[in-house]
Amino acid sequence: MPQITNGSIKLERILYRIIFIFALITLALRLLYYFAFQDKFLDFNTCTGIVLLVYSYDNIFIKNKS
Repeated sequence: MPQITNGSIKLERILYRIIFIFALITLALRLLYYFAFQDKFLDFNTCTGIVLLVYSYDNIFIKNKS
């Protein structure tokens, strides 16, 4: 990966945090919908939310720990 300047790293971390919050909201709403309507929990929206959550968590807390 090419060298990233300090300002670019901050912007990237903000973007990953926005994705992380978006994924948390998506999964929370899906969980509420599941309990309210007894619908299937694991569908495309849930899988997408889980993938976004794991990807952004990895980039926020593990890769950018320095």
